[in-house]
Amino acid sequence: MKSLVTLLGLICATHIVLAQQPQNPCANLPGGTGFVNDYSSCDAYFSCINFSPFEARCPLPFLFNPNGRFGPICDWPFNVKCQPCPEHGVMTIAHPYFCQKYTQCINGIPIERECAPGTAYSRSKGGCVVEEAALCDNVNTCGKLEGGTGNAPSTRFCEDFMICYNGEPYGEPIRCPTGLLFDSKHMRCSLAKDAVCYPGTVTSASLLLAPNAGLP
Repeated sequence: MKSLVTLLGLICATHIVLAQQPQNPCANLPGGTGFVNDYSSCDAYFSCINFSPFEARCPLPFLFNPNGRFGPICDWPFNVKCQPCPEHGVMTIAHPYFCQKYTQCINGIPIERECAPGTAYSRSKGGCVVEEAALCDNVNTCGKLEGGTGNAPSTRFCEDFMICYNGEPYGEPIRCPTGLLFDSKHMRCSLAKDAVCYPGTVTSASLLLAPNAGLP
């Protein structure tokens, strides 16, 4: 009985903490216009206009720094202390690279989780759903390799690729040498004129450096 009471108390406390978290990330921004942290990954942020949030991400290799010298900025990683979870509250956030993984945050403590086979994490649902319903663009491209081992395209930037072993990605994306793109047809870095980019990817050069282009 004592254990049940303790469990109910934790559930109630969780609801109280959740209730304290603003649903709109722009809610506490003076004037409702500017840039605020998006805890889904270290390079993510929200661009707020009149209290309306718009998802955005810094181009590689930059991370979002909410405490930049001149305000929020996409900054060099050595200037950023990345906090993947908010200091207070209970929530789940998507993994920045893999659909099947997510992080559970409990008062600033990140706990890595993985969805069951055949399911993937859905940002809109805040949990694991069948892969087709997850609408996740971080597809595991290692499945395109015979034997599942080798290099496979990233699903974000055409310059990037994943190292795969037994059908699973190992680590974070690696960038091709300057001037080359990853050819998803031949699974190697090639000259830009010869490379076939993975569908849906873009080159980092095609993105404006936001929210502030004045990086050192």
